[in-house]
Amino acid sequence: MYLFQSWKESLAFFKPENFKLFMLVTLKSLVEAVKVWMRYFWWIIVLRIALDIVGMFGFEYDLLGFFSLFRQFSIFTFILAARSSVKRKTFGYFWSYKWSVVLLIPAEPFFLIPIAFLTILIFRELVYLNIITKYFLLFSPLTWSFALFFLDSKRRIRDLFCSFWRSLKMLVFNYPFYFIMFLILEPIKNGFYFIANFLNLTFLDFYINLLFLPIIICIFTNFYIKRVHDQSKFYFGD
Repeated sequence: MYLFQSWKESLAFFKPENFKLFMLVTLKSLVEAVKVWMRYFWWIIVLRIALDIVGMFGFEYDLLGFFSLFRQFSIFTFILAARSSVKRKTFGYFWSYKWSVVLLIPAEPFFLIPIAFLTILIFRELVYLNIITKYFLLFSPLTWSFALFFLDSKRRIRDLFCSFWRSLKMLVFNYPFYFIMFLILEPIKNGFYFIANFLNLTFLDFYINLLFLPIIICIFTNFYIKRVHDQSKFYFGD
């Protein structure tokens, strides 16, 4: 059965020799992506620091869910920085995807929230529901692959549906990889959150996310590139 064959292939990433090579490639792409992102989007960090300073004086500045849009914008711009492209990653490169980002920001909750509710309905009796439906485990792999498939398409509105279907296939047929990466990365991230909460520095949550998101995005982007190369007919044969 192709599902189990694909699971076996995704588990092969964790063989010592494969995992070492994969992480070295990821580290290289991470350094390059951070350099590119910081060159054009450093102001996001400065603006967020300014907002946190304003918040310390009791001003309410998140009435319209600004931080949520802030996070989504940061995610999609970093995906653009991390993905492979024949184009030179200048300001013109990012600007050429402006309407793609505008489409992706509302499309993400439109597609993913029903999946989250469906998962809760199916697995509501499981003891570890809070782990199974964890944002990182369910939403993140779909977020990254959904955006990557869409950016690799003709980027029309109908391509949103095709891209979401392909991202679902990637999640299901490579689930062991995502699950193991969750087990590796989530405790580390939660450790930072625990320290921040223990010290009553909850405003650091954004910066902890900012630290981990590039790592997670580069891991999943490199995995996406490899799997699409290996399984191109499976994803694009429809």
